[in-house]
Formats: sequence, C-alpha cells, structure tokens
Amino acid sequence: MNIWEVNTWQSGTASLGIHHSLTENQDISFSFDYLRYDNDNPSSYHNTTREDGAEDIILVSKVTPISFRVASFDYINMLLPGFTMEAGGKVTLSRFTNTVRVEQPLSDDTGLNAATLDENIFAGYGSFQWELLMGWQMRGGLRYEHTDSYLTSPSEGVLVDRKFGNLFPNLTVTRAFGITSKAQLAYSRRITRPTFNDMAPFVFYIGPTTFVSGNLSLRPSVTDAVEASLQWGDLWLAVRYNNVSDEIAQFQPFYDQEQGALVIHSDNMTISRAIGVSVSTPWRPWSWWEAQIDASVYRHWYEIDYVGRTVRRNMNRVEVTMTNIYLLPSDFSIELSGTYQSTMPMGLSHSDRVRNSTLALRSRWERVRSL
Repeated sequence: MNIWEVNTWQSGTASLGIHHSLTENQDISFSFDYLRYDNDNPSSYHNTTREDGAEDIILVSKVTPISFRVASFDYINMLLPGFTMEAGGKVTLSRFTNTVRVEQPLSDDTGLNAATLDENIFAGYGSFQWELLMGWQMRGGLRYEHTDSYLTSPSEGVLVDRKFGNLFPNLTVTRAFGITSKAQLAYSRRITRPTFNDMAPFVFYIGPTTFVSGNLSLRPSVTDAVEASLQWGDLWLAVRYNNVSDEIAQFQPFYDQEQGALVIHSDNMTISRAIGVSVSTPWRPWSWWEAQIDASVYRHWYEIDYVGRTVRRNMNRVEVTMTNIYLLPSDFSIELSGTYQSTMPMGLSHSDRVRNSTLALRSRWERVRSL
C-alpha cells in the first residue's frame, strides 16, 4: 500500500473581554471568543495484491470547517474576611461540517459522506472559598451543564438528536500544618466530551477492508474522583479513586456487516474504575545535582461490550518520571529527564511499555544592566 496525504489546517480567533470593579470587594467580568478552523485533508491509497497482481486505487477528499462562539459572565464577591463567593454562566455554540468523498476510479465507484453537527452547551455555576481558623480551608461549588447535540446528514437525515443535563459538584477540605505541610481531601465530578475527530465520519484506510473512522453514537464520559493527599515538606503523597461512566476508549475494532469491513473507532466502555497511589519528592545527592522523582501505581478494572458479549479486564499500571538537573559553571545547566510507563489499558487492547528520555542544555544566567 502506497499512501499519499496532505493535511492543511487554517485557523483564526477573535476575543473581547471586559472587567469592572463594582466595589472594593465585588468584581464582574464578561468575555466573548470566536474561533474558526478549516481542515483540508485529501489522500490517496494505491493497493497492490502480490498473489494475483490486482490493483486498487482509492481517492479520498475531506473538508471540515469548524466554528466556536463562547460567551461567559463571572461575578466575585468577598462577603466576609476569608469568605469569597463566585457565580457565573457560560454559553458555547459549536458547529462543524465534515464532507468526505471516496472514489475508486478503477471500478467507477464513488461515495459521498457528509455530516453537520450543531452542539450547544449552556452552563451555570456557583462556588465559595472559606478560610477557617486553625489552618482549615474549604472550597466547593456546583456547576450545571445542559447540552444539545444535533447531527444530520443529507443522505441519512437525523443521526443524533441528544439533549441531556448534568450536575457537577466539587468539595475540597484542607488542613495546614505550619507553612510547608498540609493534608487534603477532595471530591469532584467532571465531564470529558468526545472530540470532533472521535465523532466525525472521516476515513483512513489501513487496507482495502480495514479503515479508521469516527463514531457518531459516541457519548461523553463522566468521572467521579476522590483524592486524599498529604504534603510534608517537600514530600507529596496521594491516594486516588476514579469511577468513570462511559469512558472513551480509542481505536476499538467493530465489524460492519453491511460494508464487510473492519472499522476501528472510539467507543464507550461500560465500566471503568481505577485506584492508585502517587508519590513525588525532590532529591539532591550533591550541590551540583538536583532531581525530581514522580511515581504512580494504579489498578484498573473495566468492562466493554464487543460482538454481543461483555469483555472484563483488570490490569496494573506503573508510571515513573525522573528529572535531573546538573549545574555547570557560568550559570549553565544540563537537564536529563526520563519516563517509564508500563502496559496501559485501551479498552479491548492495551498499549505496550513506553520508555523515553530527553536531554537539554539550558542557561540560567540573567543579567540586570543599570543604565
């Protein structure tokens, strides 16, 4: 298979922001942003089968304009010394049109796939920060989001008409012990929306009957996370638990009976849970050698549906990062960093172990010249 591809992106942005102090303790702000992206992605595939010498040429053109309009309003009020309240709203209007044309000149076979997605997100929030006595601090809030997603195609009509709302609470309680030490307990809920690449009906051929594409029925994932952490001087230790509904797993296989092809796309997992421990600490063996070590160990449990049955898996994962800084004369330094990541779950499959390192020469010299 010989592949030729061009992927051209153009973008433009415009922003407007206004901030006003009502009183010494009250502020309001408003912002508006417009973003526009245009993607032109033509490609061709020339396939030759060695056994019988058969040739197959596939020409693909893809044009995708994407636009965003985002408006937000925020209000901050320090009601009492040590107690601050915030409230606001945000509106995000997005639209993309994805047009894909697939041609097979040798067989005079031409197919056109076009889709337009209009997604509107309306959000409102309220939050507070409270400085209590004896080193206690409390932060919390509640956000509500309502999403309207409407995906249409000229040939197939309405593909997705989805309306849903979610509440996202968060609460963090912190207890400080002196200047450099503290304990913290936090709970939060957050949403991860599928990217346009995850959903758009693009086509990337791996073989004549195997290709990568988007998944129009992909749902956003919601994560409930609990974390307990302790900072003691330079040492930081944390225990985390995540429960994810509809976690998005990329590059999942699906057999399309109508096309007789294996389609690889992102898909939602049924269950995804993880518990882990992280530790971070600096290390200075000598005056000319500084290091930062970050290590995490996780245990994953997840389920995903495949060809009518439920696949259950569990896996351990380890991540270690070490950054070394070697101080040189004349305020220069050498930075050497390395990362190790063990096997990582990816739905029905998993990624292999990853090892990488980087080396950089940096100058830490700053001169102040008096005129």
